[in-house]
Amino acid sequence: MAKQYKAYGILAYSPNKQQFLGQIERSFSMDFSEDRVRIYSEWEILLFTENKTPEEKTIIKNKYLDQLRKHAEKFAKQMTKLHGTPYEPILFRAGSKKAPVHIKWDNYYKATDKFERRNINFTKKNI
Repeated sequence: MAKQYKAYGILAYSPNKQQFLGQIERSFSMDFSEDRVRIYSEWEILLFTENKTPEEKTIIKNKYLDQLRKHAEKFAKQMTKLHGTPYEPILFRAGSKKAPVHIKWDNYYKATDKFERRNINFTKKNI
């Protein structure tokens, strides 16, 4: 059975607007969307951990997650500046019960172009 890797997404949330904005990747730049989010998978760090000890792998993974957190904070600041209302950074694990959004994995598997494969549809959970 193939290993399932954890995947993460970056959102900016506005409590005032009750709105999530997902960070997306275009061909040559980053952008935002109200219904899509770029997913970052743990498999992206495998190149750096192939010949490492379990302790070294943990350190590398934690550094990777720290970078994603910093990236989420930067994204939220950009959305606050762009929209003129406060946005909070959210780094979430796709598929987690605690994630604030549902990832539409079926759309990902049906995707026919790069944009759809990089940027997966999401919907806000009813909490």
